[in-house]
Amino acid sequence: HVASTAPAGATATGPRRGPTKTATAKGIIVETHPKATIVRVSRERLGDDFFVLLAEEVAREGAPSILLEFRELQAMDATEGRALAALADKATAAGRSLRIVNPHDGVADALGKVNLSSIILRTRQGTGA
Repeated sequence: HVASTAPAGATATGPRRGPTKTATAKGIIVETHPKATIVRVSRERLGDDFFVLLAEEVAREGAPSILLEFRELQAMDATEGRALAALADKATAAGRSLRIVNPHDGVADALGKVNLSSIILRTRQGTGA
């Protein structure tokens, strides 16, 4: 019998193919895929822990795209918008993209006020009033 030297989650024929999910903070789950890291936020406010987590993800070498999904977030203040703008710039400088997928209309409006409409990715029509 020969011991396997494959990393955890890998097989003799190659790495495991599904996403890796990590619950990193209350209401935040990170899914790592080969082409994108998806950060799913299921809470009404982003909070400092979200920005710390996102800054760490931007600084790490990883998938070329970071996709943010805000399931319950309906609004965002200017400070949060500016923090996202700074992190989007850092992601771009690192050769990655940071996008927000189907944000609520209130979040999209706030992003527009800080010139961040370009990071919105719409895969369906309007997401709420």
